[in-house]
Amino acid sequence: MQTTDCVVMIAPTEFATNPEASEDNYFADSNAAFEKSAVVKEAAALRDALVDAGVKVIEIDPTTLPQPPNAPDGSFPNNWLMFVDGKPILCPMRAVSRRRERAMWPSIAMRLKVDPSDVIDLTGWEREGHFLEGTGSLVLDRENLTAFAAISERTSLVAAERVADLLGYRLVAFDARDPQGRPIYHTNVLMSIGTRFALFCPEVISPQALPQVRNLLMDSREIIEVSWSQVLQYCGNVLELSGGVVAMSETAFEAFEEKHLQAFKRCGVEPVYADISTIERVAGGSVRCMLAEVFLSR
Repeated sequence: MQTTDCVVMIAPTEFATNPEASEDNYFADSNAAFEKSAVVKEAAALRDALVDAGVKVIEIDPTTLPQPPNAPDGSFPNNWLMFVDGKPILCPMRAVSRRRERAMWPSIAMRLKVDPSDVIDLTGWEREGHFLEGTGSLVLDRENLTAFAAISERTSLVAAERVADLLGYRLVAFDARDPQGRPIYHTNVLMSIGTRFALFCPEVISPQALPQVRNLLMDSREIIEVSWSQVLQYCGNVLELSGGVVAMSETAFEAFEEKHLQAFKRCGVEPVYADISTIERVAGGSVRCMLAEVFLSR
């Protein structure tokens, strides 16, 4: 299945600026002032909107754990945790400060009743300098067993090839750069694949790779193209969930044009959104980054 009705969210009770992570995340402003209470309120609003739409949310508050991990970017669990074919995968991360987030895994595993033998631990790749930050790095066409990856410092080609081989997925790796020529740090900033739609920003994908990417996406889905200016408003960072939901931020919702909203409607999904503008401004991530989809074998 392409979608799930269950996600993991991490309450941003340890939220803080992270200069290390913002080195290659040009969406983040590590100098921005913010109120912690505003961040917590924004995440709670997103959680409540999803629950009201029928999504099951497994929420972890890191400050309630026996040893809080001191994870300023902990509200983005999809970068270190992803599920493929019912198996949890612990992913290798570039920023040392973000690796502490994985200390929350035992609590998540307990809540989800995960069989330890099902876990695939790839974190040892960090010692080799090969990183693959979950569904930030890989946008998965689960139905056609295809993984799309924009290569960057956070998405090593070697790691992407290894994990695709491990999972039996076809890898489509490509170069994607912003107008300043900088690699786009995560694939899910510019691309999202749903059951009946494939959304992406063609203007940032290299001309050599664009025809292949486009053809593969349009083979079984309606194409929704967004501009770079819309990517800057997090229109690429959306996620379809079961029950006809496409989760996004209020920033993204307001940046979509009517033609995009009509395309979502034709594809059987309706936007569910919340204002998380403080999180977006300070940490450079949006709704999709805040949701780790749960697919478990039962």
